[in-house]
Amino acid sequence: MADRHRLPTIPAVHARAMAVLNDPNLEIRHLATLVETDPSLTAAVIRSANSAASATTRRIATAGEAVVRIGLNTTRRIVMSAVIGESYRGLERSGINTADLWRHVIACALIADSITAQGAERSTAFTAGLLHDVGRMAMAQADPIRYSRIVHMAREGVEATETEAQVFGRSHAEWGVEAAETWALPADVIEAIGDHHNGTAGPTARAVFDSRRITANLRIGDGIVQIPPLAHDEHLEQLLPDADFEVIEAMGGVRFVMDQIDWFCGAIKGARRAA
Repeated sequence: MADRHRLPTIPAVHARAMAVLNDPNLEIRHLATLVETDPSLTAAVIRSANSAASATTRRIATAGEAVVRIGLNTTRRIVMSAVIGESYRGLERSGINTADLWRHVIACALIADSITAQGAERSTAFTAGLLHDVGRMAMAQADPIRYSRIVHMAREGVEATETEAQVFGRSHAEWGVEAAETWALPADVIEAIGDHHNGTAGPTARAVFDSRRITANLRIGDGIVQIPPLAHDEHLEQLLPDADFEVIEAMGGVRFVMDQIDWFCGAIKGARRAA
Protein backbone atom coordinates (compact mmCIF):
# COMPACT_ATOMS: atom_id res chain seq x y z
CA MET A 1 0.00 0.00 0.00
CA ALA A 2 1.32 3.46 -0.90
CA ASP A 3 2.62 5.64 1.92
CA ARG A 4 0.57 8.69 1.02
CA HIS A 5 0.98 10.20 4.47
CA ARG A 6 4.75 10.02 4.11
CA LEU A 7 4.99 12.36 1.13
CA PRO A 8 7.26 15.17 2.35
CA THR A 9 6.32 18.73 1.57
CA ILE A 10 8.75 21.46 0.63
CA PRO A 11 8.99 24.47 2.97
CA ALA A 12 6.18 27.00 2.62
CA VAL A 13 8.51 29.73 1.36
CA HIS A 14 9.75 27.39 -1.37
CA ALA A 15 6.21 26.31 -2.29
CA ARG A 16 5.31 29.98 -2.74
CA ALA A 17 8.44 30.47 -4.81
CA MET A 18 7.46 27.61 -7.13
CA ALA A 19 4.06 29.21 -7.69
CA VAL A 20 5.65 32.57 -8.49
CA LEU A 21 8.27 31.03 -10.79
CA ASN A 22 5.59 29.30 -12.87
CA ASP A 23 3.63 32.51 -13.43
CA PRO A 24 3.91 33.20 -17.20
CA ASN A 25 3.51 36.92 -16.50
CA LEU A 26 6.33 37.10 -13.97
CA GLU A 27 8.18 40.42 -14.10
CA ILE A 28 11.85 40.89 -13.30
CA ARG A 29 11.13 43.22 -10.35
CA HIS A 30 8.86 40.61 -8.74
CA LEU A 31 11.49 37.93 -9.26
CA ALA A 32 14.13 40.14 -7.65
CA THR A 33 11.84 40.66 -4.65
CA LEU A 34 11.32 36.92 -4.33
CA VAL A 35 15.06 36.28 -4.40
CA GLU A 36 15.79 38.98 -1.83
CA THR A 37 13.42 37.40 0.72
CA ASP A 38 15.48 34.20 0.97
CA PRO A 39 19.23 34.18 1.78
CA SER A 40 19.79 30.85 0.04
CA LEU A 41 18.19 32.08 -3.19
CA THR A 42 20.12 35.35 -2.97
CA ALA A 43 23.36 33.39 -2.64
CA ALA A 44 22.51 31.19 -5.61
CA VAL A 45 21.75 34.11 -7.92
CA ILE A 46 24.73 36.23 -6.85
CA ARG A 47 27.06 33.25 -7.19
CA SER A 48 25.77 32.64 -10.71
CA ALA A 49 26.05 36.30 -11.69
CA ASN A 50 29.67 36.41 -10.50
CA SER A 51 30.69 33.11 -12.08
CA ALA A 52 33.08 32.91 -14.98
CA ALA A 53 30.16 32.23 -17.31
CA SER A 54 28.55 35.62 -16.76
CA ALA A 55 30.83 37.90 -14.77
CA THR A 56 32.59 41.07 -15.88
CA THR A 57 35.34 42.71 -13.86
CA ARG A 58 32.78 44.30 -11.53
CA ARG A 59 31.55 41.97 -8.80
CA ILE A 60 27.82 41.84 -8.09
CA ALA A 61 26.82 42.28 -4.44
CA THR A 62 23.00 42.42 -4.44
CA ALA A 63 20.23 40.16 -5.69
CA GLY A 64 18.66 42.97 -7.70
CA GLU A 65 21.87 43.59 -9.64
CA ALA A 66 22.35 39.86 -10.16
CA VAL A 67 18.89 39.41 -11.64
CA VAL A 68 19.47 42.27 -14.08
CA ARG A 69 22.84 40.86 -15.14
CA ILE A 70 21.73 37.33 -15.93
CA GLY A 71 18.18 38.14 -17.05
CA LEU A 72 14.66 37.04 -16.21
CA ASN A 73 14.57 33.58 -17.80
CA THR A 74 17.98 32.46 -16.60
CA THR A 75 17.31 33.76 -13.07
CA ARG A 76 13.95 31.97 -13.01
CA ARG A 77 15.67 28.70 -13.86
CA ILE A 78 18.51 29.16 -11.40
CA VAL A 79 16.06 29.97 -8.60
CA MET A 80 13.89 26.97 -9.46
CA SER A 81 16.97 24.72 -9.40
CA ALA A 82 18.05 26.18 -6.07
CA VAL A 83 14.56 25.76 -4.58
CA ILE A 84 14.48 22.06 -5.45
CA GLY A 85 18.07 21.55 -4.31
CA GLU A 86 17.39 23.24 -0.97
CA SER A 87 14.07 21.44 -0.46
CA TYR A 88 15.48 17.95 -0.95
CA ARG A 89 18.60 17.64 1.15
CA GLY A 90 20.26 14.70 2.82
CA LEU A 91 19.50 12.28 0.00
CA GLU A 92 22.95 10.76 0.41
CA ARG A 93 21.56 8.72 3.32
CA SER A 94 19.62 6.67 0.78
CA GLY A 95 22.74 5.77 -1.17
CA ILE A 96 21.85 8.04 -4.08
CA ASN A 97 24.84 9.72 -5.68
CA THR A 98 23.51 13.26 -5.32
CA ALA A 99 26.18 14.87 -7.50
CA ASP A 100 25.09 12.62 -10.37
CA LEU A 101 21.40 13.15 -9.59
CA TRP A 102 21.61 16.95 -9.77
CA ARG A 103 23.72 16.86 -12.93
CA HIS A 104 21.17 14.47 -14.43
CA VAL A 105 18.11 16.64 -13.76
CA ILE A 106 19.87 19.85 -14.79
CA ALA A 107 21.10 18.25 -18.02
CA CYS A 108 17.61 16.93 -18.77
CA ALA A 109 16.12 20.38 -18.15
CA LEU A 110 18.56 22.15 -20.46
CA ILE A 111 18.27 19.55 -23.21
CA ALA A 112 14.48 19.28 -23.01
CA ASP A 113 14.30 23.06 -23.32
CA SER A 114 16.60 23.03 -26.34
CA ILE A 115 14.74 20.38 -28.30
CA THR A 116 11.30 21.92 -27.68
CA ALA A 117 9.74 24.30 -30.18
CA GLN A 118 9.85 28.02 -29.51
CA GLY A 119 7.20 29.51 -27.26
CA ALA A 120 5.78 28.85 -23.82
CA GLU A 121 6.45 25.11 -24.20
CA ARG A 122 10.17 25.74 -23.82
CA SER A 123 9.76 27.08 -20.30
CA THR A 124 7.59 24.16 -19.25
CA ALA A 125 10.00 21.68 -20.86
CA PHE A 126 12.82 23.02 -18.69
CA THR A 127 10.62 22.75 -15.60
CA ALA A 128 9.55 19.21 -16.49
CA GLY A 129 13.13 18.14 -17.11
CA LEU A 130 14.26 19.61 -13.81
CA LEU A 131 11.42 18.02 -11.83
CA HIS A 132 10.95 14.68 -13.57
CA ASP A 133 12.74 12.79 -10.76
CA VAL A 134 11.24 14.80 -7.88
CA GLY A 135 9.28 11.72 -6.83
CA ARG A 136 12.55 9.84 -6.36
CA MET A 137 13.86 12.70 -4.23
CA ALA A 138 10.67 12.67 -2.15
CA MET A 139 10.87 8.90 -1.65
CA ALA A 140 14.52 9.00 -0.64
CA GLN A 141 13.92 11.89 1.75
CA ALA A 142 10.82 10.30 3.28
CA ASP A 143 12.46 6.94 4.01
CA PRO A 144 16.17 6.79 3.15
CA ILE A 145 16.63 3.34 4.66
CA ARG A 146 13.96 1.75 2.52
CA TYR A 147 15.06 3.66 -0.55
CA SER A 148 18.62 2.42 -0.06
CA ARG A 149 17.26 -1.07 -0.82
CA ILE A 150 16.05 0.22 -4.19
CA VAL A 151 19.42 1.82 -4.93
CA HIS A 152 21.24 -1.39 -4.03
CA MET A 153 18.98 -3.55 -6.19
CA ALA A 154 19.18 -1.12 -9.12
CA ARG A 155 22.95 -1.38 -9.05
CA GLU A 156 22.53 -5.14 -9.14
CA GLY A 157 20.55 -4.77 -12.37
CA VAL A 158 16.96 -4.72 -11.09
CA GLU A 159 14.70 -2.06 -12.62
CA ALA A 160 14.26 0.69 -10.01
CA THR A 161 10.62 1.47 -10.84
CA GLU A 162 9.64 -2.16 -10.25
CA THR A 163 11.34 -2.21 -6.84
CA GLU A 164 9.81 1.14 -5.91
CA ALA A 165 6.34 -0.27 -6.55
CA GLN A 166 7.12 -3.26 -4.35
CA VAL A 167 8.67 -1.28 -1.50
CA PHE A 168 6.62 1.95 -1.55
CA GLY A 169 3.46 0.84 -3.36
CA ARG A 170 4.10 3.08 -6.37
CA SER A 171 6.88 4.32 -8.61
CA HIS A 172 8.77 7.59 -8.31
CA ALA A 173 6.89 8.84 -11.38
CA GLU A 174 3.56 8.36 -9.60
CA TRP A 175 4.86 9.96 -6.42
CA GLY A 176 6.28 12.82 -8.46
CA VAL A 177 2.87 13.53 -9.98
CA GLU A 178 1.36 13.92 -6.51
CA ALA A 179 4.13 16.28 -5.44
CA ALA A 180 3.74 18.36 -8.62
CA GLU A 181 -0.02 18.59 -8.15
CA THR A 182 0.44 20.08 -4.67
CA TRP A 183 2.46 22.90 -6.27
CA ALA A 184 -0.19 23.56 -8.94
CA LEU A 185 2.31 23.15 -11.76
CA PRO A 186 1.16 23.38 -15.41
CA ALA A 187 -0.69 20.31 -16.65
CA ASP A 188 1.91 19.37 -19.26
CA VAL A 189 4.68 19.46 -16.61
CA ILE A 190 2.69 17.11 -14.37
CA GLU A 191 1.97 14.90 -17.38
CA ALA A 192 5.66 14.74 -18.28
CA ILE A 193 6.71 13.89 -14.72
CA GLY A 194 4.31 10.95 -14.73
CA ASP A 195 5.30 9.77 -18.20
CA HIS A 196 9.03 10.47 -18.40
CA HIS A 197 9.88 6.77 -18.85
CA ASN A 198 7.59 6.48 -21.90
CA GLY A 199 7.32 9.90 -23.50
CA THR A 200 3.95 9.19 -25.11
CA ALA A 201 1.66 11.53 -23.17
CA GLY A 202 2.48 14.70 -25.11
CA PRO A 203 5.27 16.86 -26.56
CA THR A 204 6.68 17.92 -23.18
CA ALA A 205 6.77 14.32 -21.99
CA ARG A 206 8.50 13.35 -25.22
CA ALA A 207 11.08 16.11 -24.80
CA VAL A 208 11.91 14.88 -21.29
CA PHE A 209 12.06 11.26 -22.48
CA ASP A 210 14.49 12.19 -25.25
CA SER A 211 16.53 14.38 -22.92
CA ARG A 212 17.01 11.45 -20.53
CA ARG A 213 18.42 9.34 -23.35
CA ILE A 214 20.77 12.08 -24.50
CA THR A 215 21.90 12.75 -20.92
CA ALA A 216 22.79 9.08 -20.49
CA ASN A 217 24.71 9.19 -23.77
CA LEU A 218 26.67 12.13 -22.35
CA ARG A 219 27.76 9.66 -19.63
CA ILE A 220 25.85 11.44 -16.87
CA GLY A 221 24.34 8.99 -14.36
CA ASP A 222 20.99 9.50 -12.65
CA GLY A 223 22.25 9.01 -9.10
CA ILE A 224 21.23 5.37 -9.02
CA VAL A 225 22.55 3.66 -12.14
CA GLN A 226 26.23 4.44 -12.44
CA ILE A 227 27.62 4.94 -15.95
CA PRO A 228 31.24 3.90 -16.57
CA PRO A 229 33.54 6.83 -17.42
CA LEU A 230 35.06 7.24 -20.84
CA ALA A 231 38.19 5.30 -21.63
CA HIS A 232 41.29 7.43 -22.13
CA ASP A 233 41.03 7.17 -25.92
CA GLU A 234 37.27 7.82 -26.14
CA HIS A 235 35.60 11.14 -26.97
CA LEU A 236 31.92 11.94 -26.45
CA GLU A 237 31.64 13.73 -29.77
CA GLN A 238 32.56 10.49 -31.53
CA LEU A 239 30.35 8.23 -29.41
CA LEU A 240 27.09 10.18 -29.53
CA PRO A 241 24.47 8.90 -31.99
CA ASP A 242 24.03 11.27 -34.91
CA ALA A 243 20.64 12.60 -33.73
CA ASP A 244 21.95 13.28 -30.22
CA PHE A 245 25.13 14.86 -31.58
CA GLU A 246 23.02 17.29 -33.63
CA VAL A 247 21.06 18.32 -30.52
CA ILE A 248 24.22 18.95 -28.50
CA GLU A 249 25.92 20.79 -31.35
CA ALA A 250 22.87 23.05 -31.69
CA MET A 251 23.22 23.87 -27.99
CA GLY A 252 26.86 24.93 -28.47
CA GLY A 253 28.75 21.66 -28.32
CA VAL A 254 29.65 19.15 -25.63
CA ARG A 255 32.00 21.41 -23.69
CA PHE A 256 29.53 24.29 -23.60
CA VAL A 257 26.68 22.04 -22.47
CA MET A 258 28.82 20.51 -19.72
CA ASP A 259 29.82 23.99 -18.54
CA GLN A 260 26.16 25.04 -18.41
CA ILE A 261 25.29 21.98 -16.35
CA ASP A 262 28.10 22.77 -13.92
CA TRP A 263 26.97 26.41 -13.72
CA PHE A 264 23.44 25.47 -12.67
CA CYS A 265 24.75 22.85 -10.23
CA GLY A 266 26.91 25.58 -8.73
CA ALA A 267 23.75 27.56 -8.01
CA ILE A 268 22.38 24.64 -6.00
CA LYS A 269 25.61 24.42 -4.02
CA GLY A 270 25.60 28.16 -3.38
CA ALA A 271 22.05 28.02 -2.04
CA ARG A 272 22.90 25.16 0.32
CA ARG A 273 25.93 26.89 1.77
CA ALA A 274 23.82 29.97 2.58
CA ALA A 275 20.98 28.02 4.19
